[in-house]
Amino acid sequence: MAAALVSAIIQQLATIAAENARQEFKLVTGVKKEVQNLESNFKAIQCVLEDAEERQVVNKSVGYWLERLKQVSYDMDDVLDEWKFALQKLETETDEVDGFCVQMKKKIARAILGGLDQDSTNLQTLQNVLDKICENIESARFLLVLDDVWTDRDEDWQALRATFQQGMPGSRILVTTRKESVAIGLGSSPSQMFPVKQLSDDVCWSILSQVALIRDDDELLKSLEDVGREVAKKCRGLPLAAKTLGSLLREKKNKNEWRNVLNSEFLTKQEIVSKEFNSSEGESLHLSSQLARHLRITIGEGRRFPMSINRVGKLRSLLAIGQKYDVSYEALQSLFNEARCLRILEFGIGYGYLAACVKEIPEDIGKLIHLRYLNLRFSYDLKKLPKATCELRNLQYLNLSGCLSLEELPGEIEKLINLRYLYTRFCHELKYYPKGIRKLTGLRELDIIKARIDCNDPRVFCVGDLENLDLLSGALDLHMEGNTNLGDSWEEEVKRAEFQNKVLLTRLNMTLMLEGRSAEQDIKNNVMQALNLPSNLHPHWW
Repeated sequence: MAAALVSAIIQQLATIAAENARQEFKLVTGVKKEVQNLESNFKAIQCVLEDAEERQVVNKSVGYWLERLKQVSYDMDDVLDEWKFALQKLETETDEVDGFCVQMKKKIARAILGGLDQDSTNLQTLQNVLDKICENIESARFLLVLDDVWTDRDEDWQALRATFQQGMPGSRILVTTRKESVAIGLGSSPSQMFPVKQLSDDVCWSILSQVALIRDDDELLKSLEDVGREVAKKCRGLPLAAKTLGSLLREKKNKNEWRNVLNSEFLTKQEIVSKEFNSSEGESLHLSSQLARHLRITIGEGRRFPMSINRVGKLRSLLAIGQKYDVSYEALQSLFNEARCLRILEFGIGYGYLAACVKEIPEDIGKLIHLRYLNLRFSYDLKKLPKATCELRNLQYLNLSGCLSLEELPGEIEKLINLRYLYTRFCHELKYYPKGIRKLTGLRELDIIKARIDCNDPRVFCVGDLENLDLLSGALDLHMEGNTNLGDSWEEEVKRAEFQNKVLLTRLNMTLMLEGRSAEQDIKNNVMQALNLPSNLHPHWW
């Protein structure tokens, strides 16, 4: 099973490399080379795994190669993450995206035509290919399967959809996707969509026991079932996990061996590193393990964050804990240039004066394209984030709470297309919020925001820009500012926020800072009418 798993991964990598070669744009510098390197590593490991399974070698040997497989899988994940990042970046460049989409539609159409008429795959234009498909299906019923579809733009599917409407009655198209928006975009009704849920523990146990080759031995099955079901729970409903664990257990025929698997740790001690650092000069921190993936640094009070840390090239998370310690610009520059695989960067553990002191962030932060989580809260002296922060398209969590000197957020914040959590409470010097926040439609939590009701500045977030942020949940502090002597336009702006659709919000705290001379209570009453809040959301005025 392990060999089969690696074989599947090799095929996936080969497909990606081939796609990259066929396209006339370069996704990320070095990605193609890295994919080829990973493919070579996987092939080497596959040979050993096949030999291990055939000869039934001892567990220590298998464990060694499985450990190598895990390390290489980390690298594969990094490269594929870079590939995905490049595609997301490309999506912001309209002309290139349109050209890419035309090529992809032509490729899909040619692949379909190849299954119908192998002699017609040399047609040059997309329309010629579509016309030929029409000729082949107009007198026959067909079943077309499109697997793992990600494109949800309606315009990308219009031509193909129109083509396949020419087929005979009874024809069907089956699409598998991880995005509900794809199914909706293809015109599927709710009754035509079948969400595939995670497998139950019982089904995982059934798969695991079949792969482990114990179902034909009733006595063995009975003796191992209780611990086997506990192992199945570790699969978390994933069939591949059930198959992998089943393969691992195939040669283990007693309960103690199964319990060892149940109690085994996923991460090795070498991967999790905890260090104490008490240098007043910042100096360097040396890690003994080249396999370090997760690093926790405890820094003495009033000390400095390390000027450099060696062996952090594979690091995925870094948590710095301490009291009133300085993090210099130079130290961050060194970290960002070395730890390119970071997913989590935590400087905010503590409260108030106990937190880190990050004063300035270098533009090199844009190199951390894998970063998902960034916590800088209570960095008192931080005045702004560099423009390169907006290149972190994988960023999901950004905490700037308590950054008392923060004067502005990045103007191109709309590029953070995966941002889910944005916290800026106690950022008292923050004069306005950028308008680009309105495009972050995936936001789940936004603790506070200032919004204009008069929309005089195209850079500034307005109340109506909340219109499409319907996934917001929890509590929201809404500080409304503006001039109410401009007629009724401000009421229309408030209505545009569409608060009736924000059913996940549980609390709305509001303030008004008005430049007009209208009576404050009258304005509040008009605001309440214009907001049209859902029945479960009760406002609180400050």
